[in-house]
Amino acid sequence: MIETPEFAGADKTNTSFLSPLERRLAPLVIPRIPKWLETYHLTMLTLVWSLMILVFSFLAGRNIRWLWAVSLMIALQWVTDHYDGKVGKYRNTGLVRWGYYMDHLLDYFFLCSVIIGYSFISAGTVAFSTAAVVGAVCGLRFQHLPGFLGHGQA
Repeated sequence: MIETPEFAGADKTNTSFLSPLERRLAPLVIPRIPKWLETYHLTMLTLVWSLMILVFSFLAGRNIRWLWAVSLMIALQWVTDHYDGKVGKYRNTGLVRWGYYMDHLLDYFFLCSVIIGYSFISAGTVAFSTAAVVGAVCGLRFQHLPGFLGHGQA
């Protein structure tokens, strides 16, 4: 069953500095995305990119050239994160509420993997600061959780 955008999080506008480029590329890219690659596949790829960032960051602690692979994972996450909802709208197959909350949750996982990954590269004293930042961001990111669970307005 396809959900309709009847909740507050369904309408968002992209105002980033890349949005003009994204708007021009979307009509060219979206029809070329294979039919077997669904919107939820693109969303869940964030877990793959996050894990690979941790692996490549660990390796970058020994050889800084692995940082190029971390940068590639960040770029791939941007691409899949940008097109996941757009594919659902184009094909009319998106799970709007699930996609909204899962996207936010996985963005948090991705952010944590980047922060933790860079702590692998930097000195040991940064580990405590990293844990504090991750904890603070965790508290801010899960403010959406009650709405997803049906205990608040979403």
